Amino acid sequence: MSNARTYVKKLLVGTLLVIVVMVLAPPLMLILLLLFSSSIINPNPVFMWRISEDAGSHLMAVVQSVILMVTLLGFFIWMMKGHVGVGYGSERRRYLSVTVIYTLLLCCGFILAGTNLFGPQYGRCEFYNSPTTLNAGRKDFNGVVYEIRVCGSAPRPQDGDNDRLELTVLDEHGEMLARRHYSVNWQAGISFHEPLQYEKDAVMAVNAFGEDIRIQIPPSRFDWLRARIPLLD
Repeated sequence: MSNARTYVKKLLVGTLLVIVVMVLAPPLMLILLLLFSSSIINPNPVFMWRISEDAGSHLMAVVQSVILMVTLLGFFIWMMKGHVGVGYGSERRRYLSVTVIYTLLLCCGFILAGTNLFGPQYGRCEFYNSPTTLNAGRKDFNGVVYEIRVCGSAPRPQDGDNDRLELTVLDEHGEMLARRHYSVNWQAGISFHEPLQYEKDAVMAVNAFGEDIRIQIPPSRFDWLRARIPLLD
């Protein structure tokens, strides 16, 4: 019983430490970025190690992911320290299973929080759904009506060269069945922001900066699950 009590205390303290590290990491990175922005971001680089603003944002995301992985790995090792050799085999396996599941849940929680707080904020759906823009809205597929919705991340999409879009398929009751993300380039001509294309059993979107999007209609159960897991959609 004392081992279980000690384990729970470590679990709570470890969770608090992980939260503190993950909360303090982004502002510290922002401060460093502001301090060294003139050296890191420069449209006319003098040194080879200077990178563009877009590459800098990707680097920030990679660094944050590394911090999360290292922090959770440290949490896992710290939690298992002192419990690996405790008790019988079944008790050790129980500690290991609980720690692994809890660490994975903690990771998912931080990914969800980071996606909601720091990810693109999608809006202006009416503009994107318009037939004169990307031609979304209510569409009939083999006698069944689905709502195809497109929302964007740029405040003024006409001025953006990499507008991140969210393509969502909903049923007649408004339940999300599938979701994908892609980009359009408003400054590069109509070929880079073509309207959605429809087939008898699919909706397709031309992606300006990656593979084109194709969603089967009706969406599969995997599409339903994928739409609810960050980084998979």
